[in-house]
Amino acid sequence: MLADIPVFYAAIIAEGGLSYRKLVDLTLVPIDIAVLDIGGISKAVRAAMNDPQLGPVAFIVPNDAVHDMVEIFDRKTAIDRPLGIFRNGVSAMRWLDEIAPVAVKERPVPKLQEV
Repeated sequence: MLADIPVFYAAIIAEGGLSYRKLVDLTLVPIDIAVLDIGGISKAVRAAMNDPQLGPVAFIVPNDAVHDMVEIFDRKTAIDRPLGIFRNGVSAMRWLDEIAPVAVKERPVPKLQEV
């Protein structure tokens, strides 16, 4: 689990995805991270974040313990970006849609050909 987090952020950075909105679902992830580990993760994430325009991130958590861990992560990371913590995906997506709506490209209407 811990080894996956730097890889996750490296992939987002490599693809230029820091400014996009993100949804992180922790409901099925076995969480066995100590507070000290959260500090180390936060430090690594903070060092990687050189993009001044960070998109919002919504976390879906299964319980109060994981909720508290995400709050600690947010405080220790100290990055200026919207962060929300939710118990279900519907609420998380509703928040993301309100704070950072997806831009919908209009498709050109095909011209009808006369027969």
